[in-house]
Amino acid sequence: MVVRFTPIGAHLFLGVPLHSIANDAVDIELIDRSLARMLMSRVAVAKSWSERFDLVEALIAERVGERSIPLSIGLAWRKLAASDGRITLASLAGEMDCSHRALIARFRTYIGFPPKTIARLMRFNLAVRTLDGLRNARADDLGKPYIEGLRGEDSLVHAIQWADIAADCGYFDQAHFIHEFREFAGDSPAAFLRNVSSLR
Repeated sequence: MVVRFTPIGAHLFLGVPLHSIANDAVDIELIDRSLARMLMSRVAVAKSWSERFDLVEALIAERVGERSIPLSIGLAWRKLAASDGRITLASLAGEMDCSHRALIARFRTYIGFPPKTIARLMRFNLAVRTLDGLRNARADDLGKPYIEGLRGEDSLVHAIQWADIAADCGYFDQAHFIHEFREFAGDSPAAFLRNVSSLR
């Protein structure tokens, strides 16, 4: 059974500062022994998967209902997500009526990473979704009889306006886009696109 939480949901359920477990796979018993025992004892008595899901759902609701987060953190998270990380952190701190330092500390506790890292990840995810949309559109077009010229992933890579994608995804310029993309994907956007296109 897998439960996927938002960062805020994970903080509410686990009750620990998320920076202490961010970017790690940590056994729940190392985080909270009593929670691990409670989870195992409830799941062990269940007679069906449906009952297990209901019991886990009830435990999540119980634990999340006992805790709260500052309203400003939820608002900041939603603003970052809605903008796909394309909001300035200065304006985010201003809207939360706090300093950059306080914003960073709150994000580390409730989200696991500083807001700048979260914004970078969201921009990268937007870039990947954009490339995936272009790849899927191109794959649909390749089956149509009026498409001529280069075929396959190289034609797509050459047809893309990389500077436009960089700007649309909130990067300063194409070099910034390529640098950030390499850091998260381990390859340039063009090489990444060729690799995923060849998996079709």
